[in-house]
Amino acid sequence: MNRPNSVSNTLRNENGRTVLETLLTLLFVLIVLIIAIDRFTASINTVREGALRIELSNLRSGVNLFAMTKRRLPKSLNELVTEKVVVTKQGINGVEFKVQMVGRYVESMTVGENGLPLDPFGNTYTFDPVRGMVHTTTAGYESW
Repeated sequence: MNRPNSVSNTLRNENGRTVLETLLTLLFVLIVLIIAIDRFTASINTVREGALRIELSNLRSGVNLFAMTKRRLPKSLNELVTEKVVVTKQGINGVEFKVQMVGRYVESMTVGENGLPLDPFGNTYTFDPVRGMVHTTTAGYESW
């Protein structure tokens, strides 16, 4: 028994789904997408934080190596990125010779347009040439 132009017939499409069922399905899919995107961005932040810890450690080790080989602190982080490691050593007969290691004090870091290394969040590092301290400029991580 078909009732012409009833409300339930108007809200159903040809496949038999109502507008309410379609909206509920879309709402469910939207909620699942929001949860997935939130988890994805949280995992990206965790990875970036881990990379930041490693890069800060590498930069600080580079500053220490620079201070040991040059007997002074670098003037800027640019020196760590551009200068090659050179170690002077005294041989058995008292003659000094230089050993040039392959590479620089800091390797494989993303460098910005100004020649300074960038952290995993895309911000620059700060360097105090008096104390030899390296920090990031990313908000929330300055004290690392």
